[in-house]
Amino acid sequence: MMDSTCLSQLELTTLLQNVLSENAMGSSVEAVWQHFSKEFPPATHFRVGSAVMLLLAEPDLLSSSAQRIGAICVLFQLCPEPVINNPFAAFFAQLLESDKPGKPPMASPQERAFLARLVIGPSREVLKESCRYIASADVSNIAFDYSKIALGLQSRQKSYPARVRAGRSCVIADPGPDTQPGRPDSQSVWLTAESLLVGDTGVCSRSFEPPFLRPPPPLHVAADEIVWLNPSTAPPAIQWDFTMCVPVATTQETETELKSVLQQACKSVLTTPQQDFFLGKLNADPDLVHHIALTPKKLPKLIEYNPLIAIELLLKLSMKRHSSETSDVTVYFTEIITMEVSLHCMEVVNRLTMLVELPMEFIHLYISNCISQCEQVVEKYLQNRQVRLVCVFLQSMIRNQHCNIREIFIEVQAFCIEFSRIREAAGLFRLLQSIEEGAGSISGEAPAITAT
Repeated sequence: MMDSTCLSQLELTTLLQNVLSENAMGSSVEAVWQHFSKEFPPATHFRVGSAVMLLLAEPDLLSSSAQRIGAICVLFQLCPEPVINNPFAAFFAQLLESDKPGKPPMASPQERAFLARLVIGPSREVLKESCRYIASADVSNIAFDYSKIALGLQSRQKSYPARVRAGRSCVIADPGPDTQPGRPDSQSVWLTAESLLVGDTGVCSRSFEPPFLRPPPPLHVAADEIVWLNPSTAPPAIQWDFTMCVPVATTQETETELKSVLQQACKSVLTTPQQDFFLGKLNADPDLVHHIALTPKKLPKLIEYNPLIAIELLLKLSMKRHSSETSDVTVYFTEIITMEVSLHCMEVVNRLTMLVELPMEFIHLYISNCISQCEQVVEKYLQNRQVRLVCVFLQSMIRNQHCNIREIFIEVQAFCIEFSRIREAAGLFRLLQSIEEGAGSISGEAPAITAT
């Protein structure tokens, strides 16, 4: 597998034969950077920039000074402002100081002058000049304090560990005399660049760093050193843990089992052993309610087939709502509001109001939805049956004081008048009148919600 910091064959071809080709050097340095940005996405800029730095570090890998001008522009534009944050700022400092005695000649006077102009602050005129023009320009009359500029670029290195600052490139030029004067042919340059930058052997991002020494601490030898004592008494009896190696169902296995039961509960009525198993695991660890793939869309089917399971799950979610932990029970209440009116659905809501404090806004919206659905039923028999269920449900909510009937008094009263022919609606109307007149208590035995 290719090292993630090396180039592919296609990337090297695009870089040398397209972006930094001799034909492209007639364009402005700004056009060279735009061409580079078009060919290489931002995620590859540092990796390709490391390869460009290696090509610049070796004087024989780029055939002309114009190509080196284009390569310097590419490295600089990777992070032009502020240039001290450019990952190649230290390399820029090496290029600017390459004319000092004892330093390897890494850059020509034109290249150093161009880089100095970029670091100080590139003007639009500089970016509009072509690479060939910059490489052949007369810079003898231009004086820059290269040492001061290089010192500013090197200031960021002070924050690096000493071991990193001492690192060197793994590629070292041959110090021996060149037996073939002049520049090498393009084929040799290509093969050399390919061997350095492509494949598993690519060394473009490697460096030679001194090892981080971790000497072992010396043994503590002192007069007051604690001496290990071997007691002469009988050793204590071994306390064996008999629970070791006993297979216990893991939390993940429990979650998987509960997910399977919940999936079946949304399709059919569970058997009594299945219900006992599900509720037992849920009561043992209420947090499992968040890990069994329960979603609001599953709630209608779950209420239809297994209302007891739905009550327990909503109860656990509602308890989380009252604790400091975050809960998403509101979306489940919203799903209940939009459900079709059914006996099981009203049983679930009625039971929840007895076990936990529900938001009053949810209860009122659910009652309004029940009334609205009764009015929309066309078939007479089904409408009468649904009205009876809703009336019994409302009487239970009012007698148990689980809703603020005065806030929805007019809506419920209009519902009773509309269906006054039904006995349960008439009874609910009388209950409302007693509340309005204050002639009696609304407490008492609530009627059971049953299908009629």
